[in-house]
Amino acid sequence: MMKRLLVFLLVMTSHTAFGGMVDNYGTGSRATALGGAFSARADDPFAVYYNPAGLARIEKPMISAGALVVSPDMTVYDYKVEGGISTQDPRLQAPRDFDNKTKRLVSPHLGFAMPVSDRFSFGVAAYAPFGMEIEWEDDLSTTPGAYNSYHSYYVREVVSPSLAYRISDRVSIGGGVSLGRSKSGNDCFGASFGGLKNEASLEDDFNYSFNLGIMVLPTDRLTLGLTYRGRTETDFEGDLEVAGMGKVAKVELDYDHPEQVQAGICYLAGKNKTLSLEMDVVWTNWSINSAQDQHLTFKEGIYQAVHLPKNWNENIPRDWEDTTQFRFGAEWQALDYLALRLGYFYDPTPVPDSSMDFIWPDADKQTWSFGAGFEFGNYTLDSVFSYSKTDGKRHIDGESESLNHSNANPMDPTSPALASFNAEGEVWSYGMTLSYHF
Repeated sequence: MMKRLLVFLLVMTSHTAFGGMVDNYGTGSRATALGGAFSARADDPFAVYYNPAGLARIEKPMISAGALVVSPDMTVYDYKVEGGISTQDPRLQAPRDFDNKTKRLVSPHLGFAMPVSDRFSFGVAAYAPFGMEIEWEDDLSTTPGAYNSYHSYYVREVVSPSLAYRISDRVSIGGGVSLGRSKSGNDCFGASFGGLKNEASLEDDFNYSFNLGIMVLPTDRLTLGLTYRGRTETDFEGDLEVAGMGKVAKVELDYDHPEQVQAGICYLAGKNKTLSLEMDVVWTNWSINSAQDQHLTFKEGIYQAVHLPKNWNENIPRDWEDTTQFRFGAEWQALDYLALRLGYFYDPTPVPDSSMDFIWPDADKQTWSFGAGFEFGNYTLDSVFSYSKTDGKRHIDGESESLNHSNANPMDPTSPALASFNAEGEVWSYGMTLSYHF
């Protein structure tokens, strides 16, 4: 039975679409409604992500399934390029505004958890811990930024079997392995190929990481949680295709998924403990994706033979910075069958001005969320609605090495490109999770 469950979860994640800009927007509607402040409260199958030690709090077998629907929107103002390819393409010279054309994205999640003895509990879930997709008009007349990208995506899909052990009534520990695969790609108009469309699609068919957690209850009202989500080493491989030319190169990309540490506190207030207040801090080691560590290797094909030496390595100017998020959540058990939830978190971007582009369009964001949980018999239905907004407009004035490189004129290296623009964005999302308690 367990083998069948794992196969089913893998099939579910194979149809995952994804949203967000860098990190995901939540796994499970209850945790998402609490702003992701769930490491000290994790008591459903998605504890395998937020804190596997929380599986020890599950008293009966339960299965949960749901999805989060994400609608991103980004607007670029006054985009223009000085020098570089703009000397040949006047569409880049005049300031221009344009919007992304990304469709609604769906991120499903599915999990199962159960106690297996007085001290051990088991859980397994399928979800996407990291996901991003953005799409622009594939027309340089309306979207001059398409020299850098008109469609990019990046996702990791996992299945995470986990175990928890109850050391005592007040202390539990847990751990699991996330077995996954990753996909990444970018489509653009390549200046090196006379403005023809370039499409790069890469995959890492199998990778893994580890999740570890501990949960401590110092008092009947206070719970502390600590979670470590390990780094995932990936080896992307794929093809670069050019319109009218077909496959021109085999491409390899080193790009690891970062480790995270999440620590949280949950306090139960009120005479009957009907109000819970949560606060979490999440640290992400984005700096592993720096220029000296992340690089492309071009092999085989026309591109390698004509333009580059054998096994050419190209550093990607990222230089991302580590981030620290503060997440807050509150849940009020208003009635026996109704719980109301609120959440908030501030999400600083890891992407500096020097590598901001349309492949990874990100900025400092604030996210507000609210939701409700309804219990009827053995069923629980959790809902969430959230809204994210960039913290003001982001201004780039020639600092982005990535954009400047995309707009460089390969025939005139003496005329460097300088790209400038302003941008802002928002993300609306809503979701539901249905759980059944056996």
